[in-house]
Amino acid sequence: MPGKGFFRTRNVWSAWRKSAGISAFCFLLSGCAAPSMEASTAEGRAAILDATYKALTAGQCEKAIGIIDPAFASAGTNNEIRMARASAHACNAGIPSFFTFIENAAAENWGVDAPPGGSFLFRSVAKLFAQTNTTVLAKRISSSRSAIQALQSHLKSGVYVAQNHQVSTSAYNPGSTLASDRSVDSNLYMLFVSMASLGAIENRYGLPDATTFKKGQALGTQGTTDWESYLRIDEDACLYASSLLSLIDAYIETADTLSSGLASSLGDLSVFTSVFDLACAAGCNNQSPPASVGGTTSGCATNAGLCDACPRQLRDPSVCTSTANLALGNRNPYACAAAGLINFVNRNPILGWGS
Repeated sequence: MPGKGFFRTRNVWSAWRKSAGISAFCFLLSGCAAPSMEASTAEGRAAILDATYKALTAGQCEKAIGIIDPAFASAGTNNEIRMARASAHACNAGIPSFFTFIENAAAENWGVDAPPGGSFLFRSVAKLFAQTNTTVLAKRISSSRSAIQALQSHLKSGVYVAQNHQVSTSAYNPGSTLASDRSVDSNLYMLFVSMASLGAIENRYGLPDATTFKKGQALGTQGTTDWESYLRIDEDACLYASSLLSLIDAYIETADTLSSGLASSLGDLSVFTSVFDLACAAGCNNQSPPASVGGTTSGCATNAGLCDACPRQLRDPSVCTSTANLALGNRNPYACAAAGLINFVNRNPILGWGS
């Protein structure tokens, strides 16, 4: 069962509510000033967190985001603020209550269907986050990205992040692509926020069947093209590939802490690690993927050795479309690897998203 830290949205709100009560008592008796909403002071951070969790308790996701985002982007940010930001954006991404979501996720089938049904993983996330309104889906995708960035910067105390693992989510929130650099709370949240990201993107770009939640079209379909070519890898495609890898990373880090019901339902998601690496390598080398992976070529430089597994930095949702990497064209390892992963999801009859 997850530790108490996992349920911070409720526990922290309770603590800040008590703090707010003490402050109000002080104000009434002695006339002391109410704390300002400034992240530069301890009192201001307490007030910001109090207001954020009040909004979340009321189900006001966007109000919570409006309160916490400026603090996250300021020099006064810390791990409490990062987690509150992740909670606010997770709410907006379709997870208003982690408790309810855990129950729903545990009730899903995460196994493998008979070919060509593929893995239930992709159908389950599409079902858990089912939505047809494209405006809502756009907000969910955006908030998933923001939640992931906040969680990547929620690091263990004293951790030094090697340069090749760094994620610059903002000037004051350096992050890491290594799940082992991040806190237990961060990885537990990441497990579910990654599902939210995948589910929103599948509903937006894969047209899942309303009953079976099998895919209705290849991910990213636009006319006669989709995300199977590196040329079509945009921000949302990169976020999808990043979320796939972050999901598996977070699962590996937290498997021993999950409740027995959820752990039993999810099974062993780490089995995807090797096939994802094969898919990324095929994309990076413009090779027809092995039969165990499935898919088509990515259009990248043939046998260029851009990667032999999924690049560590692909966990950064913005890496495929950075100015420097876009300039690499068909030698952009991140867009090539992402195209390989999406090839796998679209086409693998055993472990992909069945149709």
